[in-house]
Amino acid sequence: MNLLRELKRLNMDALEKALSNLSTDELLGLAKPIASTPNSLRGKETTSMYLSICDELEHRNANEWMVMQADFERREKTASRMDAFLAPFKK
Repeated sequence: MNLLRELKRLNMDALEKALSNLSTDELLGLAKPIASTPNSLRGKETTSMYLSICDELEHRNANEWMVMQADFERREKTASRMDAFLAPFKK
């Protein structure tokens, strides 16, 4: 997660350049935990980074992206169920 913190500090242009230098496995390692996090716990920077990672993965290999996207959607669906549970505990 240290890499995630470092990437959050970059502006959008530098972030896109940094993401293009990462391997597909590294990008997946960043995207899966974000997809598994409820939306209410994600920050604005994390959400925009997640979308940038997804765009990068889609542009690398469109055929594999379909499989990855299904996995991300499954994770996001599970995380959205947690949002309803977390709502009473948020201030």
